[in-house]
Amino acid sequence: MNAIVWQDTRVAEEVARYSAEGGQGRFREKDGLPLSTYFSSLKLRWILQHVAGARAKAEAGELLFGNIDTFLAWNLTGGPPGECM
Repeated sequence: MNAIVWQDTRVAEEVARYSAEGGQGRFREKDGLPLSTYFSSLKLRWILQHVAGARAKAEAGELLFGNIDTFLAWNLTGGPPGECM
């Protein structure tokens, strides 16, 4: 299984660009977080742009994305019937 971890810095250029365009706190009102390389949406965007087949799977509803909290909740509850990781 491939994963991008929170310490991953592959989105650093996008963070710098978004910070320059709207400031470090541009999304803080909506999500409470400062713009940083741990920002989940930028990691998801990176995956869709750089992992072969990821965008097609996402569009077909065949790709899951979440943080450690969603992974644990999914696995501790069994997820939908027959779909536990």
